[in-house]
Amino acid sequence: MDENKLFENRCFSPEWTTEQEVLPKMRQHKDLNTLRKELNEIKEQIQQIEQKRWHLANLILFHRNNFAAQ
Repeated sequence: MDENKLFENRCFSPEWTTEQEVLPKMRQHKDLNTLRKELNEIKEQIQQIEQKRWHLANLILFHRNNFAAQ
């Protein structure tokens, strides 16, 4: 069979898969301190995003009300 026929019949060559796809995903167990640190980092990122969003909303309001033209 040629490669096109194999592909159509869903017979894939082992070369077409990566090692990551073949191996099952392993669960990672983390200690409590690591999880807390990651959670704090996520909270900080959320706060930064909220600050940027607030600043952008103010800029949009400033632009829409033509405050810059006055």
